[in-house]
Amino acid sequence: METTAVKAQRLLEEIANLRNRTKQEPPAGYLDVAGWAKHFGLQRSQTRRHLNQLVKAGKLKSVRLRREVKGRITMITFYG
Repeated sequence: METTAVKAQRLLEEIANLRNRTKQEPPAGYLDVAGWAKHFGLQRSQTRRHLNQLVKAGKLKSVRLRREVKGRITMITFYG
């Protein structure tokens, strides 16, 4: 029979394992908005608008992946 503390510790270890597995790598050739903005020499908002237009036109593909940003796991869109 496990105590409450042992159950809690096991649960925290499972959560930590899940969190460590959440980071996903983008496919080759895919960049986020900041990467494309640097590539084109534009501001991020302008770049995001152009990328979204290209995705809607079917000339570019986007993929959303989990990333850790400032200690939080968030979804970031990569374009390629």
